[in-house]
Amino acid sequence: MNLIKLFFICLVVFPFSAFADRKIKIGISLPLSGEVSYMGNDIRNSLEFINKEIGGDKFELVFEDDKCQPKEATAVANKLINVDQVKAVLVSCTMSIIPTATIYQKSNIPVIVTLGSSSQIAKLGAGIFRVSTNDYFAAKKYYETTIKDHRKILALVDENDYSIAFFNDLKSFFQPHQEIKHEFFKVDNLDFRSLVLRNKSYNPDGIVILPLSQEPLISLIRQIRGQGLNQKIYTAYMQFPNGILAGIEGDGVYNLINTNISQSYTEAGNNLYQKFLSLYPKPSYDLTFVGSIEAYRSITQAILNSPDDINNYLTSATFNGLIGNWKFNKDREVDFWNFEVQKVSN
Repeated sequence: MNLIKLFFICLVVFPFSAFADRKIKIGISLPLSGEVSYMGNDIRNSLEFINKEIGGDKFELVFEDDKCQPKEATAVANKLINVDQVKAVLVSCTMSIIPTATIYQKSNIPVIVTLGSSSQIAKLGAGIFRVSTNDYFAAKKYYETTIKDHRKILALVDENDYSIAFFNDLKSFFQPHQEIKHEFFKVDNLDFRSLVLRNKSYNPDGIVILPLSQEPLISLIRQIRGQGLNQKIYTAYMQFPNGILAGIEGDGVYNLINTNISQSYTEAGNNLYQKFLSLYPKPSYDLTFVGSIEAYRSITQAILNSPDDINNYLTSATFNGLIGNWKFNKDREVDFWNFEVQKVSN
C-alpha cells in the first residue's frame, strides 16, 4: 500500500512542481550581426530591460541572431519551435518574417513583429501581428509631401526584400504624367560609379535612394554629387550623424522618418524610458525601444491571460503602454505611428 501511495505521489506531485518553476520561453529573432546589428542590439537591450521590469521572473527570452536574412531567419525559426519549444516569438526584420511566417503559423506560434515595416507583413496571416510601422502609409506620406511635385524620378534600390517592397509601395502612388526609372544595386562593395554613370544621361529632376543601411547610402550620395548630379535626393528611415554630409553640395537630401513618439509618452512611460536610459545606451531609433516594449507587453499579457488562445486575446485586448492605451487594429497593426520628412543638414 505504501508503495502504491508513493507511486501516485510521484506521478501527481513531481510534474506539477517541475512545471511550477519552469519559465515560459519567448523566442526573439533579431539581427545581432550584419548590416543592421545596431538595431538588433537596441532591441535586445530594450527587451532585457522590460523583462526585468515587468516580467516578474516568469519569462525566459531566447535570443537568436538571424542577421536580418531569410536563410538565417528560417534556421532560427525551426530552432525556436523544435528545440527551444517557445510559446511565442518576436521577430524584428521584414526579411526575417516574410520567409518564416508560414513556419510559425503551421506550429501555431503567435508572432509580433517589432521593427519590420514592409506592407507585405499585413498579408501574412492571422497569427502575425505588428507594433512597428507600415511602409504603405510611409510611402503615401512621402509621395504626397515631396515626390508628387516631380515629373521624372530615378530610383536606386538596394536589392533586398525590404527595399524592393518599399519601392513598390512608393511607385504605386505615381501618376500617369510622371516618369520613373529604377535600377537595383548590390552592396558587394561601395563603388557605385558605373551605376551612377549609366543613369546620368536620364537627367531626372529627383533621385530616390532606398538602401538597407547607412554606409551604402552615404557612398552613393557622394558619388552622385561627384558626377555633377545636384538634384534633390530622397531616402527613408536613415540615420545621419552630424557632419556626415559636410562638403556635399546640391539641392539637399530629404529623409522620411517616424515622428518622435517619445513626446507622447505618459508620465509613467517617460519614467520607464528615463530608467532605461540610466542603464543602457540611447537607442538609435525610438521605434526600436517602443516596438520592443509594446511587443513584450502585449505578448506576455496575452500568454498570462489567455495561454490557449493568444491570437484572439491580442485582437481584442487593450494594452496600457508607453503612450497610454492602445489596441491592435483590424489588420493586426497599431495606429500610433506618424511620419514626417526632414531635410538633412550638412
